[in-house]
Amino acid sequence: MNVKSIVYDDIVNLENCESEPIHVPGSIQPHGILLAVDTNLILKFCSQNLETHNLKASEVLEKPLKSLFSEADFKTITELFDQEDYTRGGNQHIRWNDTFYSVLVHKSGDYHLIELEKATEADTELTFLNSLSFEFARHTGEARNLKELCQRVSEHIKEITGYDRVMIYKFDQDYNGEVFAEAKEEKLESFLGLHYPHTDIPPQARALYMTNLVRMISDVHYKPVPVLTLIKNSSHRSLDMSMATLRSVSPIHVSYLQNMGVGATLTISLIHEEKLWGLVACHHYSPKHLSYYGRVSSLLQGQLLASQIRVQETAVNYEIKKELEKHLEGVQQLLRTDTSLNISSQHLLELCNADGFICQSENQLIKTGDLAGGKEAERIFDLLKQKETDYLCTRSVSQDLGIETETISGILFFKIDVNTYAMWLRKEFNQEIEWAGNPNKAIEKDKNGLSPRKSFKSWKEIIKGQSRPWTEAEKDIAKNCVYLLQKHFSYLNSQNIQKKQEDLLNQLQQANEELENINWISAHDLKEPLRKIRIFSSILTEDSRYQLGERTLKMIDRINNSASRMQRLLDDLMELNRTKHVKPELENVALSALISEIIEHYEWEENKKIRVAIDLPVVKGNAFLLTQLFTNLIDNSIKFAKENEPLIIDITWSEKGKNKVVISLKDNGQGFENKYAENMFKVFHRLNDSGSKEGSGVGLAICKKVVELHGGEISAQGIENKGATFNVTLLLPEN
Repeated sequence: MNVKSIVYDDIVNLENCESEPIHVPGSIQPHGILLAVDTNLILKFCSQNLETHNLKASEVLEKPLKSLFSEADFKTITELFDQEDYTRGGNQHIRWNDTFYSVLVHKSGDYHLIELEKATEADTELTFLNSLSFEFARHTGEARNLKELCQRVSEHIKEITGYDRVMIYKFDQDYNGEVFAEAKEEKLESFLGLHYPHTDIPPQARALYMTNLVRMISDVHYKPVPVLTLIKNSSHRSLDMSMATLRSVSPIHVSYLQNMGVGATLTISLIHEEKLWGLVACHHYSPKHLSYYGRVSSLLQGQLLASQIRVQETAVNYEIKKELEKHLEGVQQLLRTDTSLNISSQHLLELCNADGFICQSENQLIKTGDLAGGKEAERIFDLLKQKETDYLCTRSVSQDLGIETETISGILFFKIDVNTYAMWLRKEFNQEIEWAGNPNKAIEKDKNGLSPRKSFKSWKEIIKGQSRPWTEAEKDIAKNCVYLLQKHFSYLNSQNIQKKQEDLLNQLQQANEELENINWISAHDLKEPLRKIRIFSSILTEDSRYQLGERTLKMIDRINNSASRMQRLLDDLMELNRTKHVKPELENVALSALISEIIEHYEWEENKKIRVAIDLPVVKGNAFLLTQLFTNLIDNSIKFAKENEPLIIDITWSEKGKNKVVISLKDNGQGFENKYAENMFKVFHRLNDSGSKEGSGVGLAICKKVVELHGGEISAQGIENKGATFNVTLLLPEN
């Protein structure tokens, strides 16, 4: 069978580097040997430099791994198969054909990758590792801030690894990098404070740094060693080498390092809150191989540093917030003393270091600071309100909102409620950035196409159109201030609502007093004229009956009847008004006796019958008002009886829960449509508007008021031409 190389051999330059499959190069660095076996421990891939052991790939591929090693070495290797990668477990050492190797093993898809790195007996010693954590603890205790801690860690890593330069490299939100701390040989030029564009580390490289936390290049001028296999149709994608320490490096990155004059590198990922916060970048200006334990020691330092990032940032934010909270307290004090919120306070600006502040509620507009009064602020404010944005934080309105401005660059915007908004403003801050080479010329064109820049000479740029970034402490304080404003506006709104309610109550009281006056007029001033009308109409009828014509007598009778009806209406209105103001004393009332007494006042003829259940209950009520209630209901049934059919009224009862009863009064009269059931208890509402039936339209309204005074309910059901049923719910005595 033919041995096949799986090297990725497409031409790579900066035009296609972002799509370069750097995790599957199909080759390795020459400082070690790579083997890959399947689940049956059959060798499927090997690096070409296996020939250094006088072994040909064609002779060992598709053979059992056991055939390559002694029984002891085979056992040593296979015992490592359960670990995910060497950074999460230990390594072992074997002596293979008189060469001493460190053995690193990890799982990759269907294969176990075995990496053999040449080592010395000294590489197996752990004596210096025991003090690393104690050393870091000392650095943590002595460092006053994150930058100082990073500086101490970079110095310590340089000490334990021996690299010429060790840098702590910190990313911004766009993955542009800054040399945040640096330890170096005295003869070397300092890179501290230099910035590097995000294009220096493409996205797929950053993704690999998130999984493979340690990356070493022993010699940037190395010649890649192909990985070989006998598998047909295999390619570079057949073997994922993401976690392999020997994995070959992108030729673009190698070219980049060569342009910098670097000979060897070690890179350690700094992961913070599941993001790539930065890197520990170690440079050596000649070839350098760091042992397994040297790399693990550096990784330990990096992980300890990453664990302190949140602690250090929290401590810094805490100190900043302490200062900012003084201004928040100032705002809070103003809110206590100025309930109108007509405040123009420097505290509103300084609590988050802003240059302007706008707050608008339904009835108020507050502006303070130099930037708040201009047309630009008004335009941005209106735009965000129209977009119904709840929250926006930006340092560049032109970039994030597409608004070109002359004075405003940063905004911090909050929607407090439906009609209330707050916004802090910042002016432009011209930031000077020192780049390692012109970032606009990070790519150069040569005979091979596009390649990394060759010059890393300091190049300064002034960044315009941006404000100073909003810190987490400033954003937190602003949110707290918004919460205070929200509470204050809620208080003001409640005060306004209370005032409106008080005004409405005063209006209602005034209206009630006017109605009381009308009732008084009805009760006294109108009654006397009506009485005289009735007297004089009666005199006319009696004294002049024979002198007056029949038509005139009928008109006088109509006058008398109308006056009598008006009299009843006034009496009922007085009774309704009196009932509304009654606070009855409730006692035990025997309904059987009460209704029997009511019935005795009626003349029951053959065409009118009333049937009452003999065991009506005792209820909690006022006898006088209950008499009025049932009298009105019986009167109503009699009034709406059918002319050609005897009236029958049935009074029954039933229990409702543990402490209530329902008294039902049912008749077979004219009835009504149920759609009128609710309206019939309103004052002056009559189902028969022709005036053929006597009544004021107030009787059922009185019934409802009486029932409500007893804490009960009343309802009606009807069927037209078949009758009506009135249900009265009353309370039972407590015992």
